[in-house]
Amino acid sequence: MDAPLVAIAAAARTAPVDLDAARLLLADHIACAWDRSAPEASSVVALAIRGHRGDRDDIYWPARIHPGSVVWPVVLSVPSVPGRCVAAAAAAGYEAAAVTATWLGEAAARRWHTTAVAGQAGAAAAAAVLLAGRRDPEAIAAAVGLALTTAGGVGQTMRERSPAAAWHRAAAASAGLEAARAAAWGLTPPEAVLSGDAGVGALFGAAGEEPRPLAALGATSIRPYPVNGFAQSAVAALLALRSGSAAVEGLEVAVAPQVAVAAGAERGWWSLAETVARVWASPDPFRLEQPGSGAPPVRIHVESRPVESARVWPSGRPDEAVEVSVPPGGPGPERQALAERKWAADADLMWTLAGAAVDDGDTTAARRALGV
Repeated sequence: MDAPLVAIAAAARTAPVDLDAARLLLADHIACAWDRSAPEASSVVALAIRGHRGDRDDIYWPARIHPGSVVWPVVLSVPSVPGRCVAAAAAAGYEAAAVTATWLGEAAARRWHTTAVAGQAGAAAAAAVLLAGRRDPEAIAAAVGLALTTAGGVGQTMRERSPAAAWHRAAAASAGLEAARAAAWGLTPPEAVLSGDAGVGALFGAAGEEPRPLAALGATSIRPYPVNGFAQSAVAALLALRSGSAAVEGLEVAVAPQVAVAAGAERGWWSLAETVARVWASPDPFRLEQPGSGAPPVRIHVESRPVESARVWPSGRPDEAVEVSVPPGGPGPERQALAERKWAADADLMWTLAGAAVDDGDTTAARRALGV
């Protein structure tokens, strides 16, 4: 069998089943998908589209993919599973998506939407575990390989910040689930589906490094603040600066070149400058306000620099700069507190629904609450 595919399946089979991470990330997905305004669709499609609402679904930063909005809709499509198979399926799905995305590498990410491509592998791995009731490497490999024969996601979607990114997640989740079912019926992928001359690696321009375990479930971050994903670090830096700085007339914001391009809109959701102004004017970073009319607005200047994540300083006072190199919401003691602030009044319900699914294998309550 195809060597990279075997390695991806092996990593998914042995991925650590981090119960705490599974509960938190499932609760976060439920919170993101709470809005039932999506058009009528199958549960897996509706949950994937709704889970991307506001660009706040979770993220595995090393590969810049969003596994939760692809994996959890698959998990929630099964009414009940044995024991803690929910967490095992999630671990396999997050791992397969992250390992596949890492194997594809930066060249593929410049042309394709990696969440769409690798998401099919993640959805298929999770579904294979759910259908088998255990982490069977052969079943995972067959499902992932079959799913990747139709994987894709046009990169122009991301360059334009198109709403089609939500459809990419839905298509990946749906295709991964159906690929696992087809594999269970006996369909098999090509022998060299990843490594062949016309295989996934060649077609997508994969880096070609041997896939390796990443423990992705435990390493995945939430995006806590009500801003687009590219602005999360800037919010953290602004909060730190505001806590120790005197009044300012202007703010300088430095972000990495790819972030400056992605968040360079003049106005609206993707505008980093507008987001910074709103955060600075809001007492509560989880409830952003428009800059008030009483005081002169703070001037915002955004520039591209080789920084890890984001750096902010008052205009003319670079010695007061605050830099955030690790985006907020990652593994650690602050993640749960940030998650609960993000979920606000629904926090207790999110924990209850996620706990029932992860601890008891019963997703019925979560599905009913989400209306699917």
